[in-house]
Amino acid sequence: ATPKAEETPISSTPVDPLMEEYEYEILPDGTYAIIKPKDKYKTKYVIPEGASVIREHAFWDQNAMLVEEIVLPNSLTSIESQVLNDSPLLDVFIPASVVSIGSGSFYYVKSIVVDEDNANYSSDEYGVLYNKEKTELLVYPASSENTKFTVPSGVEIIHTVGQQCENLIELTIPSSVKTIEGGAFAYSAKLKNIYFSEGLEEIGESAFVGCVSLEKVEFPASLESLGKNCFATCLSLNEIIVKNPEIEIEEEWLERGVKKRW
Repeated sequence: ATPKAEETPISSTPVDPLMEEYEYEILPDGTYAIIKPKDKYKTKYVIPEGASVIREHAFWDQNAMLVEEIVLPNSLTSIESQVLNDSPLLDVFIPASVVSIGSGSFYYVKSIVVDEDNANYSSDEYGVLYNKEKTELLVYPASSENTKFTVPSGVEIIHTVGQQCENLIELTIPSSVKTIEGGAFAYSAKLKNIYFSEGLEEIGESAFVGCVSLEKVEFPASLESLGKNCFATCLSLNEIIVKNPEIEIEEEWLERGVKKRW
């Protein structure tokens, strides 16, 4: 008979009394994984030292609109995917100990600041999250108060970084950027101006879908691939400039009367 897998123990005697405020599990190395808080309606959460992991969706069921602060411990190494839902008042500080951050965990926050001693991640004065070398833009916080943002020179990939950016009006992409992944700035309702640079090769599917204030797009000659529905439901879009004749423009745009120029 196949032996049953051992269940992860649930501790009843946490090292830190603050652990009593959370559902958690003990990991094999003796540290703790936070599953979720017991109180859904606090404005501040302090995760105790000794916790090394925050599980997926840990704060997903909270009244996230109220959350103003989450204090992360220096023992924390892993933040799993989609930890938070929508916390527009929250400024996140990532300690030096963190080695992995799952996708979608901090899209809907005000800013992200990374300890300068962190070996894996970095941030800038705009509260934007990057890898350590700043070659990959990982998260642009959706509730940022910035209206203009220029991606730093040296960034090569813009991931699915921040959907529904509330205040972003103008976005400038430098020549170092080769790829903008799918859904990157989707549903950013105030985004009116995007300035692409020569060097950009790929824009992923639905990268700017739902950017209803966007009026004009000029693609660089270097662009080789334009994802499906890249600018779908951009209802104010009235002009597209294409410098690479091999780039196909979706019929939906032309049917809506969007002008195409070479």
